[in-house]
Amino acid sequence: MRLDQTYMNQKGLFWGFGGYPDFWVTKADGSVDYGTVQPEIKKGLSFIKTMLDEGLVNPEFITTDRETSQEDVVSGKVGMYYGAHWESPRASVDADPDARWAAVPLPTEDGGAITIPLTTGVEGGYVATANAEHPEALVKMMNVYVEALFGEEGDFNRYFTVEGIGAVWNYSPVSLLDPEIDVDGYREWKAAADANDFSNIGGSGKGFYEFNEQGLIEYGMMFGPQDSAFAFVDQTYPDSVMWNAYFGASTPTQVERGSSMSEYLNTTLASLVTGQLEMDSGFDQMVSEWRSMGGDLVIEEITELLNESESGE
Repeated sequence: MRLDQTYMNQKGLFWGFGGYPDFWVTKADGSVDYGTVQPEIKKGLSFIKTMLDEGLVNPEFITTDRETSQEDVVSGKVGMYYGAHWESPRASVDADPDARWAAVPLPTEDGGAITIPLTTGVEGGYVATANAEHPEALVKMMNVYVEALFGEEGDFNRYFTVEGIGAVWNYSPVSLLDPEIDVDGYREWKAAADANDFSNIGGSGKGFYEFNEQGLIEYGMMFGPQDSAFAFVDQTYPDSVMWNAYFGASTPTQVERGSSMSEYLNTTLASLVTGQLEMDSGFDQMVSEWRSMGGDLVIEEITELLNESESGE
């Protein structure tokens, strides 16, 4: 299995044990706590350590960067891989035309369905200053953008998915996205595949399908009619989702101490996996130290913000 120092490429292993690193969880009693310091994380760490001890992962994965780890994938040394669909598949098939890729659901400790942690997809907002001469221009620009990509006469594929000019949307002074665009693309592609007729495929599915036909197989892995990530999403969403308990701005303690707290956690997690620290006592010490460094204060601040939000203050 391929692991590297990129934390994203390991998080899914913890989800299978009910652990959610870098995520704010709601506990059974209704309180909010940080996922990285929950006991379920220790199960994921122990699993990674076992794989490391048995030689199932690169023993240098802690210090291996993304680019170097991709070389093992492309050269056929890796049989299972967790990460983004655009990273390696195409290069792997270019190197070995017989390579077969399929997206599969993450396994769980008890064999049940996986629960996926999600945070809102809202990345920001647009505002007009009080002294703007034409604040309505902002809304007009948004309307033009949405109509050009998603309206009845819109052409999403021209501005978003066509190779070579797919980044045109990036040059717009505003940018908005249909939250269903990916799953709709999968459904459109699947409907055409089920009918064995791709002549009238439309929407984002048309662009994704055409990309795949051009050899960009990562689009098939993501949006294809079978063995794809969105085939799983379509079957399980929203029942398989757990939403982040907090995704607001950093609290005062996070601003002041967040970097050192995160660095401490990441360093200690690596030491636990590599055996430099004993798993049980080392993990408990990590949790205690993180809380005293400011973790408990952050939880208090977040709880207060959530209470204020619920009360409408």
